[in-house]
Amino acid sequence: MTDMRNDISLESDAAVEALLGKASPRLMPPPADAEAVRAAVRTEWQVMTGHRRSRRRFVGFAAAASVLVAGFLTLEMTGTGNIEAVEVAVIDKRIGTVFVLGKNAERLDAAGLTAVDAGQMLVTGEASGVGLVWGTGGSLRLDAATRVEFLAADRIYLRAGRIYFDSGSAAASVASVSGSDARLTIATDFGEVTHVGTQYMVHADGERITVSVREGEVLIDSARGSETAGRNRQMAISGSGAPSIVNIRSWGAAWEWVEAISPNADIDGRPLSEFLEWVSRETGLELRYESADVLSHARRERLVGIIETEPRQALGAWLPATDLGWRIEDGVIYVGKAR
Repeated sequence: MTDMRNDISLESDAAVEALLGKASPRLMPPPADAEAVRAAVRTEWQVMTGHRRSRRRFVGFAAAASVLVAGFLTLEMTGTGNIEAVEVAVIDKRIGTVFVLGKNAERLDAAGLTAVDAGQMLVTGEASGVGLVWGTGGSLRLDAATRVEFLAADRIYLRAGRIYFDSGSAAASVASVSGSDARLTIATDFGEVTHVGTQYMVHADGERITVSVREGEVLIDSARGSETAGRNRQMAISGSGAPSIVNIRSWGAAWEWVEAISPNADIDGRPLSEFLEWVSRETGLELRYESADVLSHARRERLVGIIETEPRQALGAWLPATDLGWRIEDGVIYVGKAR
């Protein structure tokens, strides 16, 4: 199999990166106008470089063209007052320092930023992270040293780092732990990732993408074709060679950063059983009740308040106030009568 990058000159890639470096976050133009300019940019680029690429191998340049389109149309329409920002996500929680790229690609502290618009790029610092409520539903989380460009209401571009998406998680209520219409495509240099009602993590490091699936199923569309990965499976795809697939656990050290920026949960008036299901989903740990009586008790007991701590810490803070106890062994939360 020929390396997918053999027919792309180093000069072309460098030129695209240079353009990206000079671009700044812009408001997104109307789809019809954007597509027209994007087509013109694509044609001109092909004429200049003499290269023709397949649709699957055009992911990197498409992202660059989107930035060029946004910048071009913004210049055309500046000052008209007819452009409105398209909000794609709301920032729910942050740890450490988070930046947004400025006009000259400089990092600006995003401490006062509460929402993210299409056309913006977020960058997390070392030992940092940010959690967002995705506009169409679900929870999007960025790990430390991650760069993500928000392209549209259903699409982001992971330039580097690690992200997690839970299509069924809701920041506002423990009750909504499944069944979401959240739509998201994650574009990377090595392919695109979409999902079917799931929880998954995507890591991009410049050499490959690694997709880890905690629940549900994801589709990875790359230059080699389409591949799927299901529950407790991890797939790695690079520029050449067949994808590697291994079995993984849904809990453990690899997922701890996800728990650290889990969204606050409103448990006011909710049954204890829903709180425990939320903890199970956020940690990837299986939930088991030691008896039918214990499950019935958990369904009857109501809680009051809002959870603002990590899920495992919440277990220790909230269960002592009930008549139930818990322990974690081999990836399972066991809930029983308090001893």
